[in-house]
Amino acid sequence: MIRIIEVSPKPDESTSYYRSRGPLSRLQKEYDDIEIISLQGDGVFDFKVTWAELALGDVLYISRPATEDMLERVKLANKMNMPVWVDYDDLLLDIPKWNRSKTYYDQDYVRSAIEQILTMAQMVTVTTSLLSTSLSI
Repeated sequence: MIRIIEVSPKPDESTSYYRSRGPLSRLQKEYDDIEIISLQGDGVFDFKVTWAELALGDVLYISRPATEDMLERVKLANKMNMPVWVDYDDLLLDIPKWNRSKTYYDQDYVRSAIEQILTMAQMVTVTTSLLSTSLSI
């Protein structure tokens, strides 16, 4: 049995349907040896995932990790020898000026967290080849 810990900030929105909860639930339905353990956020990226929760799984999946807290979870998973799979659907390191999220993602500590997560994850999935090239993965 492979147990995937899913960390998704908003599991009931469309991005989750296409990028995390949707595909992961299909994996669980199609393969008897895959179990998804969902840890839901409340729309905020900084929710706590403890070592005790991570210990329940074999793989840690995080949708759009972009905070110091999620970086700490990735570090913890690495210490526990748990493979980390992260997924990005946007180039968070180059948000357009018109986007109201730019102020948040342009902060040095956020950019640093994303960059470190990208280097520490064992698997990174993205939506497009342009995004893959831009993130150097």
